[in-house]
Amino acid sequence: MQFKGTVGTSGTIAWSALPAASSSTGFTYKVITDHATAPICKVGDTIISNGTEWIVVPSGDEPSGTVTSVAISNGGALSVSGSPITSSGTITISHADTSSQASVSNTGRTYIQGITLDTYGHVTGLSSATETVTDTNTTYTLNVSGTSENATKVGLVAGGSGSGTNWYTIPYATSAGTASSANSVAWANVSGHEAGVKADIGIATSGSTFLRKDGSWATPTDTNTTYALSGALSSHKFTSTLTAGGSGSGTSTTDLTLAAGSNITLTDDTSNRKITIAATDTNTTYTLNVSGTGDNANKIGLVAGGSGSGTTWYTVPYATSAGTAASASSVAWANVSGHDAGVDADLGINTSSGDTTKFLNAKGEWAVPPGTYVHPAYDTATAAAVKIGRDSTGHVVIGSALTASDVGALSSNTTYVSSVNGSSGAVTGI
Repeated sequence: MQFKGTVGTSGTIAWSALPAASSSTGFTYKVITDHATAPICKVGDTIISNGTEWIVVPSGDEPSGTVTSVAISNGGALSVSGSPITSSGTITISHADTSSQASVSNTGRTYIQGITLDTYGHVTGLSSATETVTDTNTTYTLNVSGTSENATKVGLVAGGSGSGTNWYTIPYATSAGTASSANSVAWANVSGHEAGVKADIGIATSGSTFLRKDGSWATPTDTNTTYALSGALSSHKFTSTLTAGGSGSGTSTTDLTLAAGSNITLTDDTSNRKITIAATDTNTTYTLNVSGTGDNANKIGLVAGGSGSGTTWYTVPYATSAGTAASASSVAWANVSGHDAGVDADLGINTSSGDTTKFLNAKGEWAVPPGTYVHPAYDTATAAAVKIGRDSTGHVVIGSALTASDVGALSSNTTYVSSVNGSSGAVTGI
């Protein structure tokens, strides 16, 4: 045993905290507050768990005395015998006989209609009644054995809940407007035969049953199998599902997957269930570069474009003499045929009639340098006697030849001298 303390109000544990006996084997508590439910005990008792329940060990101060009589009284629907007992004996409690109702067993259309119960729910009475069935249907049979005035008529005899016979005359004619009393009627002369036959065999204007050869009507069983096709697209895969319906069942699924090859891109459009196939252009284009600098100044560059990139420079092979190739990375100037004339032509130099007043500037243009005086050019001319003049810069310019009319226009008293300075001789230096 393990003494754990006291149980009850202000004890080690309260009664509400008492652990289950199954998990407290050997636990022992001293009771300090009466307990009216299991385990039922009083102050001073001891409770011990045996692993199944709490065992109460009385404190030994229970009241003493002798029971001299025990009596039990009967309640509702109970009977008691043997009570009271004063020393020893048996008291028997039995269920009282509260009903004298006998069992009922009905057959046919007789049924239990009423049940009576007492206060305790016991059956105290049963009542039965027989069902009366009234057939309200009217049946009809055909009578073709009429006599006298009904000899040529068809009789409809009512039965069931109906009675009487209605006779109907079958109109017919062997020819238009002529009546006949023959015992047989041509089918074509039976008025309303189509509607009559339909009514006789139960043909309606609408319905889902069919007339079988044995004269019965039945709904044919649909043995056809229908199919519904559905599809989906996911991860470049088309999934087609064929679902059987009607008299068939089950599904069949087929997948079609597209795989992208080299330089191919697949794009799914699931809403429209389509795949877009795009090809990547892997072609490399090339352009020629003849503007290399530095180490590539004398080379030709092949510039890659499209799906390619970078420039590959190639040395241009040349020959110093016919049929001889050279692999040098540069060409000697002396070996460039016609380099002098070619450069002159590229720069616009004309060695025979070029303008000596213009110079090549840094922009590759021919121009007169600023601040440079350029003497005007004049035509060379000689004449025995000419008119002379002066231009805007003070230079002598030669005019037209002197004529007789120019001389005759001079005054008669014109004096001529033989030289500019008064001395004799030719006039010079003009």
